[in-house]
Amino acid sequence: MTWMLWLLLVLCSLALAALGLSAYGARKWADATQTLTGKLEAGRIDQKAQLPAPTRYDARELEGLPAPVQRYFRAVLKDRQAIVSAVTIKMTGSINMSATAEQWKPFTSKQRVVTSHAGSGPGFLWDAQISMLPGIKVHVVDS
Repeated sequence: MTWMLWLLLVLCSLALAALGLSAYGARKWADATQTLTGKLEAGRIDQKAQLPAPTRYDARELEGLPAPVQRYFRAVLKDRQAIVSAVTIKMTGSINMSATAEQWKPFTSKQRVVTSHAGSGPGFLWDAQISMLPGIKVHVVDS
């Protein structure tokens, strides 16, 4: 075989290895994120089974809170409205990757927020992808 054919075989092998590693990494990331989401949801579901949380807002719950807090909640909540126990938010935008310069990069993310979580109060999971270079994304999770 000529050196050109060997070079082509090596480059194809490297490309296949890179694709395989990328697919493996994406699968591992998805599994880890799913595990975190499962823990977040399990805590919310466990708490519902142990302590039946109110499903409707009661304005009497504001008694004893500071006056500005009461004013705010009285303005934005209606007595007997349904209480939100969890929400999923999808976001797109740009994030500055430097503390000292302007290095804005586009991102997309999905955030799951629960208002009550067994043993630890409210919780969230933020799963984002930041485009660093064309075709190269960095995955970030915060919970």
